[in-house]
Amino acid sequence: MTTAAGITYRVLDACSKLVTIPIAARYLGVEQYGIWLTANSLLSLLMVSDFGIGSGLLNAVGAARTQGDDGEVRALTATAYAAFGILAVLLLIGVSILCRTSLLVHWLGIESAPHLIPSAKQCFFLLGILVSSAAVLNVINFFALALQEGYLEYIAQIAASVSSLVLILLFRTHSLSVFALMTSLPIIAAYIALSIGLFGFRYRSLIPWFGGISRRCIGLIWKDSSRLLMAQIADTLISFTSNILVASQLGAVHVPEVSVSLQTMMICSFVSCMFLLPLWPAYVEAKVLQDWTWIRRAFRTGVLRSMGVILLATTVYALIYRTFIHTWSAQLPIPPLSFVIYLDVWFLLYVWNKNFMVFLNGLGYTRVRAWAAPLSAIVFVISVRALLPRFGVTAVGLGGIASALSEAAVTNTWSFVLLFSNSRKTATGIEVASAAQR
Repeated sequence: MTTAAGITYRVLDACSKLVTIPIAARYLGVEQYGIWLTANSLLSLLMVSDFGIGSGLLNAVGAARTQGDDGEVRALTATAYAAFGILAVLLLIGVSILCRTSLLVHWLGIESAPHLIPSAKQCFFLLGILVSSAAVLNVINFFALALQEGYLEYIAQIAASVSSLVLILLFRTHSLSVFALMTSLPIIAAYIALSIGLFGFRYRSLIPWFGGISRRCIGLIWKDSSRLLMAQIADTLISFTSNILVASQLGAVHVPEVSVSLQTMMICSFVSCMFLLPLWPAYVEAKVLQDWTWIRRAFRTGVLRSMGVILLATTVYALIYRTFIHTWSAQLPIPPLSFVIYLDVWFLLYVWNKNFMVFLNGLGYTRVRAWAAPLSAIVFVISVRALLPRFGVTAVGLGGIASALSEAAVTNTWSFVLLFSNSRKTATGIEVASAAQR
């Protein structure tokens, strides 16, 4: 059910984003739309997703729930809320400082458009408040996933996506700040509603216990978070620096040329990964039970399903992208075919690597991605920055391929060694048991 709800959410979210693109380009203008995209990317970099805490909570709560320790679940969840609250305050401080510097103007790519600077800064500060609020409330999503009820999260996000689209269609604003409110407030409301539903009705016995916050709980979450933080920093850099690099080197007006195709591929990859995310808490439970037969079967099924979806999506997009972009919004620039081809190859490798990421994280081998992912991010940023002046927007796809290959060299090798070694142990155990019976 979680997978079905997740795919439904991604499809509806994709439709919502696709409808939003021409509306935003028409009413905000291509340059202001580029500013909004870049501002969101910059805030995502500052927040670094969730600093790895959410993923650490997912593993810790999943293990505690499997062992039937509800008190531990309550204490861990409360600790996560407190940690996110501190991070939200730090984000707001960082946003306030950045709004007072010329660096923000450079990163947004509006140095040559001084008339846009006041509204861009106001939008950036407002987005900072909204993103920090959503970050704290986002704990409920990891809680639901840890209990293998992620479908509830997706239902809430579906409602938020639809509500956001309705608001945009109703108001059709020319203001960056109002547009930011219409796209962000629905998800905050959805997180609040989900929290009330889970803690108020479905899992009242698991209401966060803030008196249980302790160094031990912080240590349990941070055990994986400290490693996952490095991976999340890397993933965030790869996902969001392209907009910033393009804006700062080519100008904000070029951001939609990259972002529309990139966002489309992100949506396709997220749909593909819906087959993988439910496996994370299941891997945690299977490892506790030492059920390696199930783990191997689940891994193989996840690879086949996720790669099948992304292969179909990338092939179709390469064939129709010109018609798609022109038909959907004639105001948006159409990127060259070389950019789309390299982008497709990148995301095929991206989804392939996600299979190994979920596998390693679910089994507790977070240290592997802790140093493989930063290597991948460094390769991406250096490659794109170096290639942009010569290849233009095509450099984003080339940098993505280079970064994905560097990560695959590490995570794929480690995962296959792990699968092979445990397969031999399982086979040996069966042989010993058979001999004992004889």
